[in-house]
Amino acid sequence: MDDRDHLHGQAPEAVLMATVPLTALELVAALYCRSLGVEYDYLAEMSDAEVRRWVAHIITFDGINTVHRDAQTDLLDPPADPEQRAFLALCERRVATAFDITVRPTFPASIPWVRSIPARRAA
Repeated sequence: MDDRDHLHGQAPEAVLMATVPLTALELVAALYCRSLGVEYDYLAEMSDAEVRRWVAHIITFDGINTVHRDAQTDLLDPPADPEQRAFLALCERRVATAFDITVRPTFPASIPWVRSIPARRAA
């Protein structure tokens, strides 16, 4: 098989696996800061596996340093927009459930958990 076939979708997909030590805040930052254009309802309906794949995609393409910087800069102050606060709260909940970890709310006093996640479809 010619290596160039992979560029045109002809070769089998390669899967890269790596252990990447990230904090819960960095996972939230990846989902919140790098998911521009993702609708609230779409993220709410994603399966846990889809959320994990999306975060892995973000980390792979944007880089660990970018995600770390986002966690250290973009999450310093609560978002002024109530919709952005709700989206951040959703990102925190989705990271907690998808990765089965404890995620403390980034800004507990300022983020109302105003929207609920609809019941998930069977995976």
